[in-house]
Amino acid sequence: MIYIDDLILVATGRHVRRLSRMQVRYTVAMDRAGLPHKPSKLVRPSCDGVVCIGIEVDGRSGTVGVTPSSLGALVATTENLLSGGRCRGRLLSQIVGCWSWAFQARRVAFSTFSAVYRFIETSGSALFDIWPSVARELRLAIGLAPLLFTRISSPWCPGVVATDASEFGGGVVAIEQPTARVVAAAHGPFPGPDVSHDRPPRFPSASARWSTIVACPWRRGEHINVLELRAFMLGVEWQLSRPRSRGSRLLFWADSSVLVGAVRKGRSSSFALLVLLRRLAALSLVTDTQVHVNWVPTEVNPADGPSRRYAFDSTLGFPGEGPPRSFLYAFAHEPRTRVRYARAVLEFVQFLSVVGASSVQSVKQLDTLFSEWCHELFAQHGGKRRSVAVSALAGVHLFLPEAKSHLVYSALALRGWGRAIPSIPHPPITWEMAVAIGTHMVLSGHFSWGVGVLLCFDCYLRQGELLQLSVRDVVLPSDTRLGAAFANRCALRLGKTKTGREQFVEVLRPDVILLLSILVNAARTLNLAPATRLFAASPSRFLRAFKRGAAAFNLDPNVVVHSCRHGGATGDFLLGKPMADIQNRGRWASLKSAQHYIQMGRSLLVASTSTVPRSSLALAEALAADVKATFASALSQSTEWVRAPSAFGTAR
Repeated sequence: MIYIDDLILVATGRHVRRLSRMQVRYTVAMDRAGLPHKPSKLVRPSCDGVVCIGIEVDGRSGTVGVTPSSLGALVATTENLLSGGRCRGRLLSQIVGCWSWAFQARRVAFSTFSAVYRFIETSGSALFDIWPSVARELRLAIGLAPLLFTRISSPWCPGVVATDASEFGGGVVAIEQPTARVVAAAHGPFPGPDVSHDRPPRFPSASARWSTIVACPWRRGEHINVLELRAFMLGVEWQLSRPRSRGSRLLFWADSSVLVGAVRKGRSSSFALLVLLRRLAALSLVTDTQVHVNWVPTEVNPADGPSRRYAFDSTLGFPGEGPPRSFLYAFAHEPRTRVRYARAVLEFVQFLSVVGASSVQSVKQLDTLFSEWCHELFAQHGGKRRSVAVSALAGVHLFLPEAKSHLVYSALALRGWGRAIPSIPHPPITWEMAVAIGTHMVLSGHFSWGVGVLLCFDCYLRQGELLQLSVRDVVLPSDTRLGAAFANRCALRLGKTKTGREQFVEVLRPDVILLLSILVNAARTLNLAPATRLFAASPSRFLRAFKRGAAAFNLDPNVVVHSCRHGGATGDFLLGKPMADIQNRGRWASLKSAQHYIQMGRSLLVASTSTVPRSSLALAEALAADVKATFASALSQSTEWVRAPSAFGTAR
């Protein structure tokens, strides 16, 4: 190996004499050419650890990696940087460069870094506070330091695994091969300008007896590159489940050049791929295995068939011919709904195994056992977990549609459960309390979330509808997409709602329109993509922030984000708006549902606000008197500057 002015010669122990002769010939030739070697760098052949351009090659332990002393110094430097709390991008780039050199011995560790590169690019020579994400990645690198070495003496696992993915499913196949054949097959081609795709690889033929390990449909649709890596991870996890694979080298084949390049490199700029690569790194490091993946043409990939097992193929014949046609049933429910139902049904199945009824002979017997499980669940959990039983019954209807009208006692048990312990409804809130909670969220450093609370109230939004809003879904007064008929008005496009797709609702309150315009214009100033989510938060994080704001004003503990939707509809009804307009604005499927909603909302509003201290009500009323000034003052005092501070300066 040649690196600038360094020459490194490596050989196995039996070739030590030949290695010595090569080294002598090289030094003599360089001396004759007037390029004498540096005596301090000349190291005679040795099986002891020899440092080669910062990497120690130890012939006795059979390991390659940065020396422990160098790693210790790098760890100390990184810890000093983190203890300071601030740094410049150039300084961090030097430390990341040192870590990158250490990662060369275990390339899977490169998946650790992502935010550090963004920090270096953003800060440059300016002094910045170290981002929490950067600190996490650096601390993770420190924790991985003892594992940053490779065992060159690790044996090859006697077996080959091939993986493939289609938009319908993933496939994993395996075949047992002698170690000598595995070593020969490991030197396969990689697609590139100097490699012909027609060149046959050193790969077991498709006619060989491959065993299908995995052939499963995907639960949700993703980019094909992500699906390819998911199928690859299925193969890795299966291979590592075999004890003989631990501490060895594993050979995989795949027909995706993106997958092969990402795994060989150790990381990817795509975060969806990076998440899976980090999982691969964790498995590889904890089991002391080395994962090698080579490229193979699709036409000879034996995993191609299993990955397409769930695809619709028109060549299979007309309806009634070929395999059973049931693939359309999967589209009747959302993937998340199917998963929730399946988990609940699994609990019921576990109950069946406990009572010794693993095989159910009839629908009548199923009805009896399910009603018994409902009573057992009620007794064990004190009347709680009714939602699990409801999901399980819906799951039984999903997987056994023919039994839906025959589970009479099960339905009666669930109805009685609901009346024995009625569910606690979530009370609505007033506009003043919505402003107060939004102000608290702005003070906590979440300006966009505070605007979202007001938007939920004004437009009767559900939490999921709010969090899926993107920049392109907002129609500002200056927007011309709806033409002159909608000039100087503001609205939202709701791509997916509970009652259907492609819904539409107009923003009416001027203060909400102003704050929403500031948020959208700030996103456009930052050149964010049109598909960027306006309210970047998971449902759980947004709910926790909302609950903290509600608790700060001593509101009912049962108040949730949905209380904004409930309160907005109730408030508009109290203002005298027609019920038909409220139904249309709230996107209820029937007028009866909307009327029940409003009737219950007025009663709950009286009951819940009667326990709120007068001081909290007075403060909320004062904050809602001038929403623009309230949010501007809260933003100036917030603990964190969110989104685009310069954009909000125009509203102060």
